[in-house]
Amino acid sequence: MNEAVPVPKVPPVPTAPPGLGATPLDEDQDEDSEDSDYDVDAGEEPTGKPVLRDQLLMAKLYGYEGFGTAPSEDIIDWSLRSVALHADANIWHADIEPPQGEYEGMRGRIDLRNVSACDFTIGRMDELCLSQQGKCHLLRIDQPSTTTIPQWRESILQLLRGLKEGTIDDTVAGTRHE
Repeated sequence: MNEAVPVPKVPPVPTAPPGLGATPLDEDQDEDSEDSDYDVDAGEEPTGKPVLRDQLLMAKLYGYEGFGTAPSEDIIDWSLRSVALHADANIWHADIEPPQGEYEGMRGRIDLRNVSACDFTIGRMDELCLSQQGKCHLLRIDQPSTTTIPQWRESILQLLRGLKEGTIDDTVAGTRHE
């Protein structure tokens, strides 16, 4: 005799933190479009001394905004990057930084103005998820490290609050915003 298998209850999908509402995934979004991280004007450079800087494992997932469930490890393509969070609400990342302190290789930027939420990845306290429309960035510490994921989370949340409250001046930041 076949017994009915109980269907597990699916937990509700978490929403973005108050005031940082997430936007729904646009099903028509072209996942093969140019990577916006590398859409940086020629000569555009990070401004000022970084709030945080470290070598982190970074991954970018299209079609996943970071709400509900954690992505499966087998779909994540991690790369070791030199990552710097700046007070103008930009995260710059590049190939591993040489001893001279200069960025080397392809350099990208994550503008926090486009981030709807920042929190630990569901079920993972060692991983930070930066949710954006139709995609997310994941950050993990690579050992040895000079920073912690909670430090990155708190610093990014502080900048997101500053953006919401209007205390981060775009003219001082020297970056373009669409």
